[in-house]
Amino acid sequence: MSEFINKHRKLLIIVFIIALAVLIVPMISAGAYTYLCEDDFSFEGGARDLFRDYGSYYVGAAHRMVEYYNTNQGTYVFNFLMSALHMYTRAGLPGLHFFMVVWISLFFLTLILFIKQIVKDLPATLGITLAAALMFLEMYNTDRGVEIFLWYTGVLNMLLPLTFSFITAALSLYNIKTGKTRYAVIGMITGFIASGCALNITAANFGWLLAILILSFPKVKETKTVVLPFAGAFAGAIINAVAPGNFNRLDGPPLNVFTGLSETFLCYVSDVKLLFASRIFWFALILCFAVVILLKVKILPKGVSNLQLVIVFAGSFLVQYFSLFPITFANHISNMQELSARTYSSYEVVAKLMFLFAVAVLAQWAYERKEKVAEYTGIALIVLSALLMLITYPATKAELKSGIAYNAIDDFRSGAMIENYTVREYILSTLENAEEGSDAILYIAPFKHSKAMYGMGLGVDCEEFVNRSAAGLFRLKSVTVIYNE
Repeated sequence: MSEFINKHRKLLIIVFIIALAVLIVPMISAGAYTYLCEDDFSFEGGARDLFRDYGSYYVGAAHRMVEYYNTNQGTYVFNFLMSALHMYTRAGLPGLHFFMVVWISLFFLTLILFIKQIVKDLPATLGITLAAALMFLEMYNTDRGVEIFLWYTGVLNMLLPLTFSFITAALSLYNIKTGKTRYAVIGMITGFIASGCALNITAANFGWLLAILILSFPKVKETKTVVLPFAGAFAGAIINAVAPGNFNRLDGPPLNVFTGLSETFLCYVSDVKLLFASRIFWFALILCFAVVILLKVKILPKGVSNLQLVIVFAGSFLVQYFSLFPITFANHISNMQELSARTYSSYEVVAKLMFLFAVAVLAQWAYERKEKVAEYTGIALIVLSALLMLITYPATKAELKSGIAYNAIDDFRSGAMIENYTVREYILSTLENAEEGSDAILYIAPFKHSKAMYGMGLGVDCEEFVNRSAAGLFRLKSVTVIYNE
């Protein structure tokens, strides 16, 4: 079978590219229909006020970064960017759309780059990326990914650092491969940036760079520069973690490390139950397993020993566990369903990638010992999983239709994406053109709500935080939006 696959590599590449495009293109397209939501109003208004006070967006952003670091959270890169970029104030909705489309595209492109540096083979890279995309976009609960893919603030704090983390890991692997110092130096910078946003991504960034060093230890002794990306990520992680603002935000009982460790384990178990209850998750894991076996992919170039297999599985667990720890430790959460959508979804990206990596190494270990048995096992698992999904078609269909990519496709098909955006654009343009200092009251006729897009947050109560933030941004006395459903 592997001989047949190798003869049809180009066909396999085309099939994987088409499948990836079906999942990813709707998400990128949806980025062009985004608008200000929730905290975006306060951040945009705050950036404008900083410019007024300091005469420079960047100087003002630096001051705000230090202020937030000491009072709110240690996410130094996010703290700076939320005031320095202000895409809506700079270039209106077209500028916001440009930013969103670019970063959604970069997320998937850098994911491919990262995976390519691990598996090296192009068809295998595309196949494993497809497995990852299915996990990110077409499982139960992936609709919660709206907060990291299609919300400006979520992209800044979650998707952007994940993108930089993928770049850093790829540069670290490329430095190990070539020994060229410049890749390590650039990786040190990008690693530092990746550690400057949400703490769970900081932990993941630190974790898989450490894993790269451990799995390529002989090379570390030969080429000392391979530690630079890790050093940049580690320095950034320390700066982020010790920020006074992280402790100022704590609610509930005093921090206790042992309680945090046990709550993290409970939260991890609850997540594993959610993942392994998904048909799409199982299919993606099996697809990854089969791709590695049939294309004879070398994840670890010198082969996988029994000890290395154990290390990989243990390391995969530890990266997931300590990516979850900052969340549960601070908030005393022991169930994944209690997490905010953006935190849940960004953690899921990390967790799913680590499961895929562990399965890929397991597949290499299997075919290195019993090649034919492994091949037949991979094929049999693909066939069985496909049959299971067909036999349980109603449940499979329900899961696929709950995915954020499907929601985006369906919104474009039904016209809800454009109609929803037209209404949001009308609200923003009306507020933009309202008389300064006036009370803006908008009556909105019934319209098709998008299932994929994020809610704007503006409502009937002018005293709500989002309404007051919008009023401040547009220099109005108050904002009231009344939806006639």
